[in-house]
Amino acid sequence: MNDFLQLKGRRIVVFGVANRKSVAYHVGKLLREAGAEVVYVVRSPERCASLLKLLEGSAIMCVTWSIKTRLTVWQVKWLPNP
Repeated sequence: MNDFLQLKGRRIVVFGVANRKSVAYHVGKLLREAGAEVVYVVRSPERCASLLKLLEGSAIMCVTWSIKTRLTVWQVKWLPNP
Protein backbone atom coordinates (compact mmCIF):
# COMPACT_ATOMS: atom_id res chain seq x y z
CA MET A 1 0.00 0.00 0.00
CA ASN A 2 1.23 3.48 -0.87
CA ASP A 3 2.03 5.53 2.26
CA PHE A 4 1.20 8.92 0.76
CA LEU A 5 -0.21 10.10 4.11
CA GLN A 6 2.98 9.01 5.91
CA LEU A 7 1.11 6.90 8.46
CA LYS A 8 3.81 4.27 9.03
CA GLY A 9 4.75 4.19 12.71
CA ARG A 10 2.07 6.70 13.75
CA ARG A 11 -0.33 5.93 16.59
CA ILE A 12 -3.96 6.65 15.69
CA VAL A 13 -7.09 6.31 17.86
CA VAL A 14 -10.23 4.75 16.32
CA PHE A 15 -13.61 4.90 18.08
CA GLY A 16 -16.78 2.94 17.39
CA VAL A 17 -15.87 -0.50 16.06
CA ALA A 18 -18.97 -2.64 16.39
CA ASN A 19 -18.59 -5.33 13.73
CA ARG A 20 -17.15 -6.00 10.25
CA LYS A 21 -19.75 -3.68 8.71
CA SER A 22 -18.80 -0.61 10.75
CA VAL A 23 -16.90 2.21 9.10
CA ALA A 24 -14.49 2.31 12.06
CA TYR A 25 -13.53 -1.34 11.43
CA HIS A 26 -12.55 -0.60 7.82
CA VAL A 27 -10.75 2.62 8.76
CA GLY A 28 -8.71 0.74 11.37
CA LYS A 29 -7.94 -2.04 8.91
CA LEU A 30 -6.67 0.40 6.28
CA LEU A 31 -4.61 2.27 8.87
CA ARG A 32 -2.97 -0.97 10.03
CA GLU A 33 -2.25 -1.93 6.41
CA ALA A 34 -0.56 1.47 5.97
CA GLY A 35 1.70 0.68 8.94
CA ALA A 36 -0.01 2.77 11.61
CA GLU A 37 -0.39 1.57 15.19
CA VAL A 38 -4.13 1.64 15.88
CA VAL A 39 -5.60 2.17 19.34
CA TYR A 40 -9.24 1.06 19.46
CA VAL A 41 -11.54 2.64 22.02
CA VAL A 42 -14.68 0.66 22.87
CA ARG A 43 -17.40 0.92 25.48
CA SER A 44 -16.98 -2.30 27.47
CA PRO A 45 -14.63 -5.21 28.18
CA GLU A 46 -17.07 -7.47 26.32
CA ARG A 47 -16.77 -5.27 23.22
CA CYS A 48 -12.98 -5.41 23.57
CA ALA A 49 -13.11 -9.22 23.65
CA SER A 50 -15.29 -9.31 20.53
CA LEU A 51 -12.91 -6.86 18.82
CA LEU A 52 -9.98 -9.15 19.57
CA LYS A 53 -11.84 -12.00 17.86
CA LEU A 54 -12.86 -9.74 14.98
CA LEU A 55 -9.26 -8.69 14.31
CA GLU A 56 -8.13 -12.33 14.44
CA GLY A 57 -5.18 -11.87 16.76
CA SER A 58 -3.67 -8.82 15.08
CA ALA A 59 -1.52 -6.64 17.31
CA ILE A 60 -3.90 -4.11 18.81
CA MET A 61 -4.37 -1.84 21.76
CA CYS A 62 -7.94 -1.96 23.03
CA VAL A 63 -9.09 0.66 25.55
CA THR A 64 -12.41 0.34 27.35
CA TRP A 65 -14.05 3.24 29.11
CA SER A 66 -17.01 3.96 31.32
CA ILE A 67 -18.05 6.96 33.34
CA LYS A 68 -19.43 6.33 36.80
CA THR A 69 -19.98 9.22 39.15
CA ARG A 70 -17.57 11.49 37.24
CA LEU A 71 -14.86 8.82 37.25
CA THR A 72 -13.34 7.54 34.02
CA VAL A 73 -11.93 4.04 34.12
CA TRP A 74 -9.36 3.00 31.50
CA GLN A 75 -8.40 -0.58 30.84
CA VAL A 76 -5.74 -1.33 28.24
CA LYS A 77 -5.12 -4.67 26.59
CA TRP A 78 -2.05 -4.89 24.36
CA LEU A 79 -1.31 -7.90 22.20
CA PRO A 80 2.18 -8.38 20.77
CA ASN A 81 2.77 -8.80 17.05
CA PRO A 82 2.22 -12.41 15.95
